[in-house]
Amino acid sequence: MTADEDVVLNLVGLVYDAALDERKWPSFHEALENAPVDCEGKVRLMDALTPHLVRALQVQRTLGSAAAEKESALGLLDQLRMGVILTNRCGEPLFYNRAAKLMRAQGISDSHNCLTLPTAKETELLYKLIAAATQGEAVSGDMRIALGSKHEYLHCLVTPVLPEFAAGWTLSLEPGYVAIFISKPGCLQLSPRRLSALYKFSPAEARLAARLAAFRSIEESAKDLGIAIATARAQLRSVFSKTGVKGQAALLMLLATGTLAHCCDP
Repeated sequence: MTADEDVVLNLVGLVYDAALDERKWPSFHEALENAPVDCEGKVRLMDALTPHLVRALQVQRTLGSAAAEKESALGLLDQLRMGVILTNRCGEPLFYNRAAKLMRAQGISDSHNCLTLPTAKETELLYKLIAAATQGEAVSGDMRIALGSKHEYLHCLVTPVLPEFAAGWTLSLEPGYVAIFISKPGCLQLSPRRLSALYKFSPAEARLAARLAAFRSIEESAKDLGIAIATARAQLRSVFSKTGVKGQAALLMLLATGTLAHCCDP
């Protein structure tokens, strides 16, 4: 192998290293600048490197696009009020959305990179559900996680991340990934601002609807908001009219099943 060929091979290696890690481009530029060739040799050198540079930039563009798409897909999970944890087939947590991070203080921990629940029995059941979800079948498992307070639980759904999902987003997820969805049943905490935008409520009507969604009675809501019960009832009639429902139970059903019940307020 001639000295020129050795220089070319070294620079080609640096080109593809930089394609996988853009922080290495300065090393390539420095090696190219200091290549032990004359001006004519540099022309030949660039002729030899040009096709490799084109391919390297194509690889870098593809990798960058895939990384951005993956970040975007996972970022969408942060908009959910429900907690989402992605794990591998061993149950090692790889991703927590924003809601799941908040729930880590409510009975879920990940000491030593392993998910742990308040009791050994619950932890054992969780890992059994994860193992079942990694068998390649589209099966899901459910469990409850007891909290410190009596009769309070987190509800947990363990389900496989199907290859079709990863393929649809061009995500580089290996087989055996599992999604764990976690929710805390109870009152809804809806944003008056978003209720107003969605249903065209007045600010006062939106505040009342948000209190009712939190399972407060009309009397309790009026007291919370510092208004007369008669005023609250008049606002409630307007809320019924704007939503098309005929009673408070129907209003709660509408609010509990709408998109605002599942999305965090930014």
